[in-house]
Amino acid sequence: MVKVDTVSSIPRKDAIDSEWIVWHKAMKDEFGKKQANLYFLKAWKQRNTDGFILDGKANTVVLREYLQKEGIQVEKGAMSYVADGLDDTLDGFFSMFGTASKMALVALLIVFLLAVWVIIRIVRNPNEYQQLIATLASRGMIR
Repeated sequence: MVKVDTVSSIPRKDAIDSEWIVWHKAMKDEFGKKQANLYFLKAWKQRNTDGFILDGKANTVVLREYLQKEGIQVEKGAMSYVADGLDDTLDGFFSMFGTASKMALVALLIVFLLAVWVIIRIVRNPNEYQQLIATLASRGMIR
């Protein structure tokens, strides 16, 4: 069985945060925390100096929290500020409301989808619903 060289198996530029975390853990297992951190920072800086300005899917809160626990500090990319702000906003929004509001949102979604389904059926076959509408109108239910 061929052993893959951990140092040369640096995640791609478009790798997600979990790939970088797995790679760092493998480096830690093979070389120890101090050396793994040095290799990680070198690879991370190389990734940024190669013109990957927006940081892709890797520079996330999850990765930065993991790295902080490991003693590594990475800067946020341009899009990280926007993504972090959106995460914080959504977390705050959903934490304000309890389970009941989440159930209400699901119920509203169901009602919306049902209304869309009825509209699609009416548009596809208007003759079927003309008689129903005429009957309801004649009984004063629709004005």
